[in-house]
Amino acid sequence: MITPILFHFYLDQFDREIQAHFPQFTHARYFHTVFVPIYHGKDKEFSLERVMNLAHELSLIGKVMCLVRGGTPVDSIGGLIFVDEGWNIQFVEEEDFDK
Repeated sequence: MITPILFHFYLDQFDREIQAHFPQFTHARYFHTVFVPIYHGKDKEFSLERVMNLAHELSLIGKVMCLVRGGTPVDSIGGLIFVDEGWNIQFVEEEDFDK
């Protein structure tokens, strides 16, 4: 029961570093996933290499995925994630796949 709570405190440093390195971007962190929406025209301001270096400094291992507006959904823990035509991040849970 205490593991998710301690993990959250550990990742608090990651949140602070993302805010310090990329103040012009908002981000959302969930238990296993971090979203940094980068809108068209802002991609030149974002450095994937800096994010990977930051994760390495904090001893985090992860995978970076790019979601394209209106593109193919990406697998996530418990469902699929995609960006709709209005640039909104959508999450579809596994039990909703068959509906």
